[in-house]
Amino acid sequence: MKKVAFLALFLAFFGGCTNPSPTPLESQQHLYFNAMPSDIVQSFKKRFNANGLLECEITFKSSADMEVYYRIIWLDSQGFELKDSLNKEWRRIFINANREFVLTKLAPNKDAKDFKIYFERKINEYKKYY
Repeated sequence: MKKVAFLALFLAFFGGCTNPSPTPLESQQHLYFNAMPSDIVQSFKKRFNANGLLECEITFKSSADMEVYYRIIWLDSQGFELKDSLNKEWRRIFINANREFVLTKLAPNKDAKDFKIYFERKINEYKKYY
């Protein structure tokens, strides 16, 4: 009985010292969705590559075809927006139903330490009524 109690105490002590793995919500604090479901994101990864540039990879999967527009804003170490002529415009992607789409982005320079990506779904403004 003492061995079981000691083992439980040991596991509780050392188990509490480990870093918890990030939850999907923590990982997705960089993604902002407008007029579209956020649950189409299957995975989200970010890292600094061997050249010291920040990169991110987002995998999408939707049950329906979606036309999506996105814009990425690169931020410096203090959270200020970096001027980036390549990424200032909204870009379009098309996500086919039931197929994965991987979006990979690379920071323009080493000053980028963080980012925000905004997503909007194109909604038909003109509906035909018969």
